[in-house]
Amino acid sequence: MTPTPSDRGIQRFDEWGTGVFVACTVPAVLLEGPVRAFAAVVAGGLFLIGCVVFLWAFSRALDRSRREMIGIGGLYFLAGCAPSSVRRRLLTPADSGVPSTASSRPGVGERNHRAERYPPPAARRAIVSEAMSDHASQRTHIQAPPDLCFATVLDVERYPEWAVDIKEATVLARDDEGRAGDVHFRAAAMGRSSSYTLRYTYGSNPLRVSWRLVEGDVMRRMSGEYEFVAVDGDPNTTQVHYDLEVDLLVRLPGFVKRRLEAKIVHTAIDDLRTHIERLAANR
Repeated sequence: MTPTPSDRGIQRFDEWGTGVFVACTVPAVLLEGPVRAFAAVVAGGLFLIGCVVFLWAFSRALDRSRREMIGIGGLYFLAGCAPSSVRRRLLTPADSGVPSTASSRPGVGERNHRAERYPPPAARRAIVSEAMSDHASQRTHIQAPPDLCFATVLDVERYPEWAVDIKEATVLARDDEGRAGDVHFRAAAMGRSSSYTLRYTYGSNPLRVSWRLVEGDVMRRMSGEYEFVAVDGDPNTTQVHYDLEVDLLVRLPGFVKRRLEAKIVHTAIDDLRTHIERLAANR
């Protein structure tokens, strides 16, 4: 990867900050008096500036992670994701506390070892795809007849009325029975506006609908289904089966993925149940 002006700016700040820190710290260790207070102020300032630069560099890493796999070693020690000359310049001042993957230019043996740990781009994309695929499944009951539940899910153009993250739903194509086929959505996702298109399909079960991703800007793959099952002896209660599998384009920390999954399931089940039961009460 060819360094951009932004990358070079990060490198220059690292070198400049290290030089200033050493120039202030050495006299403070050898001398007493105001020089130590001055060194403390400089160190504090460098720490605050360093926090800003860290966030800047972290945003660059997130941007790269959309196109390639960057692990913890690559994020903090540049292992496998930066030229050796850049690694030397950024990590040599802290070399004593850095593992071997972040040391100076590796020899032939280490290069071979690194090649095993960091596979070629095609293989990395396969690893990312496998790592980011997540499955959510939920079973619950709704106090409403199955036909009302199914009709509500089919009425995709009204999703923005009850699904808070769905901002717009437009039916692009319908099947022979007038049901939604291809639907374009605009939604709020991870602090940004996202758009995607789903293709809905209907099988022999009259109360099941499934969908898969046609295209999207934050997901590589998505598929899911709703199935509504009548409860014996209670025509006004429906058991809902919901399944969803998502493969995101970006790597996310585990806790972020869990929160995102919980939010999706909350909308797909809890918000849907609240909306349907309100409709049932007004019938």
